[in-house]
Amino acid sequence: MWIAEMLRDAPRGAWLAVAASWVRTASLAAAAVAAGLLVDAALAERSIVPAALWSAALATIGAVAGAVAEAIPGRMQGVEEASWRARVMAAGMRGTIRVGESGHGATAAPPPASGAEGAHPARAAEGMIADAATGAVEKIGGYRATFLAPTFASFTAPLAVLVAWAVGVDWRSALALATFVALVPIVIATASKLLRGSNAEYRRREAQAAARYLELLEGLGTIKVLGAFDRVWREYAQSARNAMAELGRLLARNQTTIIVNDAVFGLLMSGAAIALILAGTATGSLTAGAAFAGVLLTVLLVEPIDRVGRTFYVGLAGRARRDQVERMLPPADSEAHVDARSAWSISSRAEQPADSDPSTPSSPGPGIPADLDLRDITVLHPDGTAALRGIDLRIPAGARVSLVGPTGAGKSTLLRVIAGLQAPTAGEVRVGGAPRTPAELRANMTLVAQHAGLLSTTVADNLRLAAPGASDAELRDALDRAHLGAELEHRALDARVGNAGAHLSGGQRRRLTLARALLRARPVLLLDEATADLDRRTEALVRESLREAAVGRTVVQVAHRLAMTADSDLVVVLDGGRIIDQGTPAELRASGGYYRDAIKAEATT
Repeated sequence: MWIAEMLRDAPRGAWLAVAASWVRTASLAAAAVAAGLLVDAALAERSIVPAALWSAALATIGAVAGAVAEAIPGRMQGVEEASWRARVMAAGMRGTIRVGESGHGATAAPPPASGAEGAHPARAAEGMIADAATGAVEKIGGYRATFLAPTFASFTAPLAVLVAWAVGVDWRSALALATFVALVPIVIATASKLLRGSNAEYRRREAQAAARYLELLEGLGTIKVLGAFDRVWREYAQSARNAMAELGRLLARNQTTIIVNDAVFGLLMSGAAIALILAGTATGSLTAGAAFAGVLLTVLLVEPIDRVGRTFYVGLAGRARRDQVERMLPPADSEAHVDARSAWSISSRAEQPADSDPSTPSSPGPGIPADLDLRDITVLHPDGTAALRGIDLRIPAGARVSLVGPTGAGKSTLLRVIAGLQAPTAGEVRVGGAPRTPAELRANMTLVAQHAGLLSTTVADNLRLAAPGASDAELRDALDRAHLGAELEHRALDARVGNAGAHLSGGQRRRLTLARALLRARPVLLLDEATADLDRRTEALVRESLREAAVGRTVVQVAHRLAMTADSDLVVVLDGGRIIDQGTPAELRASGGYYRDAIKAEATT
């Protein structure tokens, strides 16, 4: 329950906001009582100066305290977002994100979203991390900063109003109104519990639609070649419609809850308060001033209902997102928040791209490539379905190997296993005949992912992720070898990359990651669809950069365009998580099957 969270794990600054809100409400309630005394003094033709001064002073204190109470949550939200984002990114970089729907199970890639067959599990895992570090932490920050403390204050501050009512109006009617005040948090908690399932269902359907869309974008070329575009588009459109329909139902339930709360507590409680005031006035038990004070106090009593109307969905969505992220984080990270003062330093380390490993130093040189042996590699989803099953593959030192196959065949999962970014459920990866841990694999691999991990600062900052001690001349040389230096011209190292590389074209972002790979001279180069979605001219430049980066290394690539496999020593065809064929490009074209058919189809487009 959110009240328990506020009491056990309040954000830093939350109790100051609560205290300011209490001071505000107590001051305004006292000001209302003073205003009632002023009315009575005026009617009795006594001096109104003392009551007027007290009323004005208390109202001023209340206004100042209210301004403080409103200002604190805005500051808290930024700190909370930074802290939660740091936790997500740090766990993502360590590979300890738990991606099963229930939050339990291994750190292997998650199953495809229900109804999203073919959505690649590794991409789904990366998408979950990206979503958690962006949209989720924003909602969590809003929930913990703008919902927890202000709502807790709104539900507790009316106690001061009831005390003022008992003193300045009538203690018996104060007891009657206390019943309404006590019921408000109970009803809100019940409504939140009832709607939590609807919120989770919407998030599930939203994830299905996102997985479909990602599949459609990343596999657009292959899907068109295989003539499956219409089918995949229909499935994505249906997933999107399902998500929107569920969102509509969720919003309708939320609005119904808010309307009921307004009707029961806003109208009923205020109506009861006015009725008690009128009854007291009619019987003569209340003075005109006490009745006037009661009307002013009634406004303060219904504040919790107004707060619910403004923040109910913030609380519902934010708490659901918090639960989702807590399930993703490992227990050690879930037990305590990252200190906000260290959030930036952790975020900076976590912002390193996929082709870096903060736990291992860069190798001084490419070293001597060794044979890679994959023995009975199996990767299972938490539900028992297989992303990879029984993969046996030997990659000779210095060889160039291409992984091909339809969308969802297991290509990127296999590449992540080789890269040490995903531990297999069974089997082992040997380098030079010796089994290697994921950390040891990462120390010998350079991964160039399709989606570049870029800092939002300068080109030089991004290059120095791979080579912190490199000179400017070495960085410029890497840019030139990646065929990027001339395009950046005089800006070169100082050119601003922008958020997620927004100031660069897709081809420039890809070549910047290749320049980083040239600086990180490790014996194995892994390429995940390095030329996907590029125009022909940019693809030619990237391929030239790849040839530069591949010199003296073992290269394993996931090939989006099969033309990229022409100079491969070995082509491995995967389907359904298994190797169904392998050989040289010439052997596979001669033998028929998927590779030859896809080559022919690609040539006709």
